[in-house]
Amino acid sequence: MGFDPSQINASIRSVMDMARGLGVTVDEAAGMLGATLNQFGADASKSADFADILTKATNAAAISATELGESLKYSGAAGAAVG
Repeated sequence: MGFDPSQINASIRSVMDMARGLGVTVDEAAGMLGATLNQFGADASKSADFADILTKATNAAAISATELGESLKYSGAAGAAVG
């Protein structure tokens, strides 16, 4: 995720919950959450909020968590630019 140990400790519960909610590995959840936080310039204190949004978006959409993560790689920067 590119975070220091205190940031990892702050976000690990959100990563675990997200992995369970999406049915993905902890590694996949951490990668998706970390990349999304970085794209939006958010810090680890926002992990729970972002994890909830990503989980809800995936569960409401007709795509998998992996597909959402891939989509965010290309569209996240544009989304961050508009707020």
